[in-house]
Amino acid sequence: MVRDQSGHYALSRRTLLGSVGLACLSVGAGGSVVAAAESDYGTVVDIEEAGADSSGGEPIDDVFDDVKGDDTLVRFPEGTYRANRLIIYQLTNFAMVGEGDVRLVPGDDYDPDLWLAGAETRDVHIENFTFDHRGDDVSPQVDIGVHDGLVFRDITKIGSHDGGGPAVGLNIYDGGSALVERYVATDGGQSVGFYASGGGSLTVRDSHLERFADNGLYVSNLGGSVTVDGGIYRNNNVAQIRVGSPNSVVSGAVVEVDKPLPLPEDEPRNMRGIRIADGPGPVTIENCDITMKDSDGTGGIVGAYSGGSFDVTDTRIYIGADYTTIGSDGARTGYGIFVDQATAADPGTRTFDGVSITGGGTYRSAMVLRRDGNTVRNCCLEQSGTGRDGIVFVDSTNNTVVDSTIDVTDDPIREVGESSVETSAISTSGSCPLPSSSGGDSGTAVSGETGTVRTDQADAGEWHSVSLQGQYSRPVAFANPITYEGPHPCDVRLRNVGSERFEFQLEEWMYLDSGEHWTETAHYLVLDDDVTSVGGLTAEVGTVQTNNQFSGVDFDQSFDTTPVVLSQAQTVVGSDPITTRLQNLDADGFTVRLQEEDGEEHGGYHYIETVGYVAIEPGTGSFEDQQFEAGRTPEAVDDGWYTIEFENDYDDPRFLADVQTYNGWNSVVVRYRNLTSDSVEVFLQEDQSEDAETSHYEERVGYVVVESA
Repeated sequence: MVRDQSGHYALSRRTLLGSVGLACLSVGAGGSVVAAAESDYGTVVDIEEAGADSSGGEPIDDVFDDVKGDDTLVRFPEGTYRANRLIIYQLTNFAMVGEGDVRLVPGDDYDPDLWLAGAETRDVHIENFTFDHRGDDVSPQVDIGVHDGLVFRDITKIGSHDGGGPAVGLNIYDGGSALVERYVATDGGQSVGFYASGGGSLTVRDSHLERFADNGLYVSNLGGSVTVDGGIYRNNNVAQIRVGSPNSVVSGAVVEVDKPLPLPEDEPRNMRGIRIADGPGPVTIENCDITMKDSDGTGGIVGAYSGGSFDVTDTRIYIGADYTTIGSDGARTGYGIFVDQATAADPGTRTFDGVSITGGGTYRSAMVLRRDGNTVRNCCLEQSGTGRDGIVFVDSTNNTVVDSTIDVTDDPIREVGESSVETSAISTSGSCPLPSSSGGDSGTAVSGETGTVRTDQADAGEWHSVSLQGQYSRPVAFANPITYEGPHPCDVRLRNVGSERFEFQLEEWMYLDSGEHWTETAHYLVLDDDVTSVGGLTAEVGTVQTNNQFSGVDFDQSFDTTPVVLSQAQTVVGSDPITTRLQNLDADGFTVRLQEEDGEEHGGYHYIETVGYVAIEPGTGSFEDQQFEAGRTPEAVDDGWYTIEFENDYDDPRFLADVQTYNGWNSVVVRYRNLTSDSVEVFLQEDQSEDAETSHYEERVGYVVVESA
């Protein structure tokens, strides 16, 4: 959960934020993306030069109305723009494109239903904006009617959406098409994350929706085909992805339910994965990773009463023991695949080819099929626990199960009622592949690891890669501070933090030279973001989206005292050097911002980055069989060297640290030297981009020290 400066609480996880250049794009036949130059527009307008306030003070509605039009590209230079009602009704070949970090903020008199809206549009492009909807009861809606050619790209929505309508809604008219690419909305809300209807077709690519109470991606009411290409869909109620129209495809998506969504008492919780509903299909689901760990729900893939034919190929499903069926009070584990009776659709047919269902728990089954006409081949079902069946056919005939492994604790195949199935080449012993995101029981996923890197930096463009020992589902990495061998202020910048590796560089401030830096040593810590304890100490790992303004984190864990917090940017969306700064740290949470150098000419504005954090209860313990401790300096630290005495002695210790307070506003990094088995020296190093002095107010420093293997 995130806490902003006004005290509003919202939910946040990691973001998939892409950047966009100045050229616009258009959608050609079949949804392919075709590059277009400024020459494709008769008029190109800089909205700031036209009189729009880029500081977020005055609404831009009147200026926008003056400059919008057919055959027009409207540029939004970096800044914050306040808007009450932006209408694009009947516009053709129109583009509004942000340049850099551009925020659209609702004004005091914003229209909740028509904040950004317009029917009967054609070839409209909306690209590279952050919709900043944080604050109490702030839920502006995007509502667009499309003849053809809409491109909605690189849009990040921050703030919970609790209004009556969806956060983004499209009506795509018969024969039309739209492309939604890298739409990110991870703060959720009491509504729908994305909704589309009408007779047209839609492509949704590399998007990320989390924690919506009424479906994440709700696109089953379209008459044309839907293509969902990649992306992350996590912890939404009803369904993560809901499709059903003819010739639709879900490919390469990551679907997860690992935390129950808090809902009003009178609202049922049924957190399904991919739901086929509201249309005849056929729908193809291919190469997806589906992980259902915790909550009430019907299944990882659900054929609803209103859904038709579908096929599933090369897809991995994990069902955890805490993902339980509706109404069982947690006593019965949910299904990997559930196909209900077709009471509002043609029953159709289904083929499952190359599907893996792992995990298990208590009772029920990996698959339950309540319709005729199912083919299961080349599949692998492995269920642990008590009374877990493999495939249960309920009043279901004309079924085939061939060339498959079904290793379960009860019946591999069970027929209930008027059912029949032909089987051949069935093995009852084997091991099945897990989803890459499950962190399940394969033994390859680990809670965390530490290591040491030592390198110099040739220039600002050089990056170094670190290979990890374990594989992680959603890793968060930390690698500060560095030693004090080169005198220029410097810390570690991370990017491409992944399940098997991350990249880093030694990042100097811009006012210095070309980025060359002496050889330094840093230690790193990598943890999965579902970690809840480290060595017996309460801990929480997560991410939050922020830029140069403070954003808040409210801990899900219950800390008895103020924890030690390490924070570090995980991404490089904005290339200017940054460090993170913490404020208002207590047992309930903290706020964090990105800080550029003091003399940055644009006032320190920075793109939204994903910032990782780990909060650990102060004390000592054992991390991956090695001693460790988390602590905070008993006294404040400034620009003079300060000695931290460890509670224990450590062989070849690894040391990480972060400033815990915000007493001095100047940009500052921690540096260390003389790391021994029982102590280390640290100081706070300011930059000199604005002035020569480097004295800094006293701050508290938090640290983690881990004995190496």
